[in-house]
Amino acid sequence: MLFQPYVENAIRHGIRHLENKKGKVEIRLLQRNGMLECRIDDNGIGREKAQQIQKNTHIEYQSKGMQLSRRRAALYGIDCEILDKKNEEGKPEGTTVILKIPLNEIQF
Repeated sequence: MLFQPYVENAIRHGIRHLENKKGKVEIRLLQRNGMLECRIDDNGIGREKAQQIQKNTHIEYQSKGMQLSRRRAALYGIDCEILDKKNEEGKPEGTTVILKIPLNEIQF
């Protein structure tokens, strides 16, 4: 439930608006320093351009997925970092979301 809104946003706001290349969303899980690190990486248009498109588009509903995910993550001490990727010319090349979950919080 925690990853889903980030993956959905990568598709809906990032790769959906690509014109000259195929979109890609990559999800990687690694264990590092007592944490489960989840990286959700896309090669979309970037958050800045997605926000511009969103301002110019009529939206019938306002999604609460990101807001709820942030609140849920905070309750469990999960760190969330969102990085805007840029190429050598400084143009957007997608977004990376990194969720760091303390392994002592995970119950199997």
